[in-house]
Amino acid sequence: MALSSSDQALLVFRRRSCRVFTDCAVTREEVDLILRAACCAPTSKALYPCHFLVVDSREEMQKICEYHHMAKALVTAPLCIITCADMTRSWASWRDDAAAATMNMALAAEEIGLNSCWLGVFPRVERVNRMKEQFSLPDSMIPYSILALGHAAHPKDPLGRFDPNCIHYNRW
Repeated sequence: MALSSSDQALLVFRRRSCRVFTDCAVTREEVDLILRAACCAPTSKALYPCHFLVVDSREEMQKICEYHHMAKALVTAPLCIITCADMTRSWASWRDDAAAATMNMALAAEEIGLNSCWLGVFPRVERVNRMKEQFSLPDSMIPYSILALGHAAHPKDPLGRFDPNCIHYNRW
Protein backbone atom coordinates (compact mmCIF):
# COMPACT_ATOMS: atom_id res chain seq x y z
CA MET A 1 0.00 0.00 0.00
CA ALA A 2 1.45 3.37 -1.03
CA LEU A 3 1.90 6.04 1.61
CA SER A 4 -0.04 9.26 1.44
CA SER A 5 1.88 12.54 1.55
CA SER A 6 0.70 13.08 5.14
CA ASP A 7 2.01 9.62 6.10
CA GLN A 8 5.36 10.40 4.48
CA ALA A 9 5.68 13.43 6.76
CA LEU A 10 5.87 11.12 9.79
CA LEU A 11 9.40 10.13 10.74
CA VAL A 12 8.61 6.49 11.43
CA PHE A 13 7.40 5.99 7.84
CA ARG A 14 10.53 7.56 6.33
CA ARG A 15 13.05 5.38 8.16
CA ARG A 16 14.52 2.68 5.91
CA SER A 17 17.45 0.35 6.42
CA CYS A 18 20.59 1.40 4.58
CA ARG A 19 23.27 -1.12 3.70
CA VAL A 20 25.59 1.03 1.55
CA PHE A 21 26.88 4.37 2.81
CA THR A 22 28.84 7.26 1.32
CA ASP A 23 32.22 8.25 2.74
CA CYS A 24 30.73 11.41 4.25
CA ALA A 25 31.62 11.55 7.95
CA VAL A 26 29.18 11.55 10.84
CA THR A 27 29.94 14.43 13.21
CA ARG A 28 30.52 14.14 16.93
CA GLU A 29 27.47 16.38 17.47
CA GLU A 30 25.31 13.99 15.43
CA VAL A 31 26.59 10.99 17.39
CA ASP A 32 25.95 12.77 20.70
CA LEU A 33 22.38 13.62 19.67
CA ILE A 34 21.74 10.01 18.63
CA LEU A 35 23.12 8.75 21.95
CA ARG A 36 20.97 11.20 23.90
CA ALA A 37 17.95 9.84 21.99
CA ALA A 38 18.96 6.29 22.97
CA CYS A 39 19.00 7.30 26.63
CA CYS A 40 15.44 8.67 26.31
CA ALA A 41 14.07 5.23 25.38
CA PRO A 42 11.59 3.58 27.74
CA THR A 43 13.12 1.22 30.28
CA SER A 44 11.40 -1.30 32.51
CA LYS A 45 11.46 -0.55 36.23
CA ALA A 46 13.70 2.48 35.53
CA LEU A 47 16.76 0.21 35.56
CA TYR A 48 18.48 1.78 32.52
CA PRO A 49 20.67 -1.24 31.72
CA CYS A 50 21.91 0.01 28.34
CA HIS A 51 25.45 1.06 27.54
CA PHE A 52 26.66 2.16 24.11
CA LEU A 53 29.97 1.54 22.39
CA VAL A 54 30.74 3.89 19.50
CA VAL A 55 33.06 2.28 16.94
CA ASP A 56 34.58 4.42 14.20
CA SER A 57 37.64 2.29 13.53
CA ARG A 58 37.48 0.79 10.04
CA GLU A 59 39.66 -2.09 11.27
CA GLU A 60 37.33 -2.92 14.19
CA MET A 61 34.23 -2.77 12.00
CA GLN A 62 35.91 -5.07 9.46
CA LYS A 63 36.66 -7.56 12.26
CA ILE A 64 32.94 -7.65 13.10
CA CYS A 65 32.20 -8.57 9.47
CA GLU A 66 34.48 -11.62 9.82
CA TYR A 67 32.11 -13.29 12.30
CA HIS A 68 28.83 -11.45 11.68
CA HIS A 69 28.02 -12.37 8.11
CA MET A 70 24.93 -10.12 7.99
CA ALA A 71 26.96 -7.01 8.90
CA LYS A 72 28.08 -5.99 5.41
CA ALA A 73 26.70 -2.50 6.05
CA LEU A 74 29.78 -1.96 8.24
CA VAL A 75 32.02 -2.17 5.17
CA THR A 76 30.96 1.34 4.11
CA ALA A 77 29.45 2.81 7.29
CA PRO A 78 31.59 5.58 8.81
CA LEU A 79 30.73 4.31 12.28
CA CYS A 80 28.46 2.08 14.30
CA ILE A 81 27.00 2.06 17.77
CA ILE A 82 26.79 -1.21 19.70
CA THR A 83 23.99 -1.37 22.24
CA CYS A 84 24.84 -3.50 25.26
CA ALA A 85 22.92 -4.36 28.41
CA ASP A 86 24.45 -4.58 31.86
CA MET A 87 23.07 -7.70 33.54
CA THR A 88 23.79 -6.24 36.97
CA ARG A 89 21.26 -3.48 36.22
CA SER A 90 18.60 -5.54 34.57
CA TRP A 91 15.97 -8.19 34.81
CA ALA A 92 13.95 -10.20 32.28
CA SER A 93 13.06 -7.21 30.07
CA TRP A 94 16.60 -6.06 29.21
CA ARG A 95 16.07 -7.07 25.55
CA ASP A 96 13.05 -4.78 25.36
CA ASP A 97 15.07 -1.91 26.83
CA ALA A 98 17.92 -2.50 24.37
CA ALA A 99 15.52 -2.74 21.42
CA ALA A 100 13.81 0.51 22.41
CA ALA A 101 17.18 2.29 22.70
CA THR A 102 18.28 0.95 19.30
CA MET A 103 15.05 2.06 17.65
CA ASN A 104 15.31 5.52 19.22
CA MET A 105 18.79 5.85 17.71
CA ALA A 106 17.57 4.77 14.26
CA LEU A 107 14.72 7.30 14.37
CA ALA A 108 16.97 10.09 15.66
CA ALA A 109 19.43 9.38 12.85
CA GLU A 110 16.65 9.64 10.28
CA GLU A 111 15.39 12.87 11.82
CA ILE A 112 18.80 14.56 11.43
CA GLY A 113 19.36 13.35 7.88
CA LEU A 114 21.42 10.23 8.54
CA ASN A 115 20.61 6.65 7.66
CA SER A 116 21.08 3.44 9.60
CA CYS A 117 20.94 -0.32 9.52
CA TRP A 118 20.04 -2.38 12.60
CA LEU A 119 22.21 -5.50 12.85
CA GLY A 120 21.26 -8.16 15.38
CA VAL A 121 23.80 -9.65 17.76
CA PHE A 122 21.90 -11.32 20.62
CA PRO A 123 20.86 -14.20 20.93
CA ARG A 124 23.48 -15.61 18.56
CA VAL A 125 26.04 -16.96 21.02
CA GLU A 126 28.99 -16.86 18.63
CA ARG A 127 28.36 -13.19 17.78
CA VAL A 128 27.91 -12.31 21.45
CA ASN A 129 31.11 -14.09 22.52
CA ARG A 130 33.24 -12.76 19.67
CA MET A 131 32.03 -9.21 20.27
CA LYS A 132 32.68 -9.49 24.01
CA GLU A 133 36.21 -10.66 23.24
CA GLN A 134 36.90 -8.12 20.49
CA PHE A 135 35.86 -5.12 22.55
CA SER A 136 36.93 -6.40 26.00
CA LEU A 137 33.38 -6.12 27.34
CA PRO A 138 32.95 -6.83 31.05
CA ASP A 139 31.39 -10.21 31.89
CA SER A 140 28.13 -8.54 32.95
CA MET A 141 27.75 -6.77 29.57
CA ILE A 142 25.74 -8.45 26.78
CA PRO A 143 25.98 -6.95 23.28
CA TYR A 144 22.46 -6.77 21.84
CA SER A 145 22.61 -4.92 18.53
CA ILE A 146 24.76 -2.87 16.19
CA LEU A 147 23.47 0.24 14.46
CA ALA A 148 25.47 1.15 11.35
CA LEU A 149 25.26 4.90 10.73
CA GLY A 150 26.05 7.27 7.89
CA HIS A 151 24.65 8.84 4.73
CA ALA A 152 22.92 6.50 2.30
CA ALA A 153 24.69 5.96 -1.01
CA HIS A 154 21.30 5.14 -2.53
CA PRO A 155 18.43 6.84 -0.64
CA LYS A 156 15.15 4.92 -0.61
CA ASP A 157 11.58 6.13 -0.81
CA PRO A 158 9.30 5.60 2.20
CA LEU A 159 7.75 2.16 2.24
CA GLY A 160 4.16 1.40 3.19
CA ARG A 161 3.79 -1.97 4.90
CA PHE A 162 0.39 -1.51 6.49
CA ASP A 163 -1.74 -4.63 6.14
CA PRO A 164 -5.29 -4.23 7.48
CA ASN A 165 -5.53 -8.04 7.73
CA CYS A 166 -3.05 -7.91 10.60
CA ILE A 167 -5.18 -5.53 12.69
CA HIS A 168 -7.66 -6.93 15.21
CA TYR A 169 -9.91 -5.11 17.68
CA ASN A 170 -10.99 -6.50 21.03
CA ARG A 171 -10.79 -10.14 19.85
CA TRP A 172 -8.90 -12.04 17.18
